[in-house]
Amino acid sequence: MPSRAAVAEALSRTSPDLARYVIEYPYGEVFCRPGLDDKQRQLSTIAALAALGYAAPELRVHIDGALNLGASREDIGRRGVGLLPCPVSWTRLAIHPAGHCLSIAASG
Repeated sequence: MPSRAAVAEALSRTSPDLARYVIEYPYGEVFCRPGLDDKQRQLSTIAALAALGYAAPELRVHIDGALNLGASREDIGRRGVGLLPCPVSWTRLAIHPAGHCLSIAASG
């Protein structure tokens, strides 16, 4: 899996403005809002990406981020998935690579 820096560098070669935007907006504007700590933000992001069902690479980056912020694999497996909006998303996870990412995070 490529690192965040490698992804940003590859994207900046293609579109420097887009690369800057995808880092500045979510991390400079959204993640800096009051109300949640960094670990809670990562768990919420994991749930949102898992619900999409097609964002496995991004999900892996945020799982790593949550682990680096002190979230346990149990936090990611239970709390991250517990934030999913509905059982339909749970079914999607069972058959999609994003679900595989969560199972890897939960099992170590």
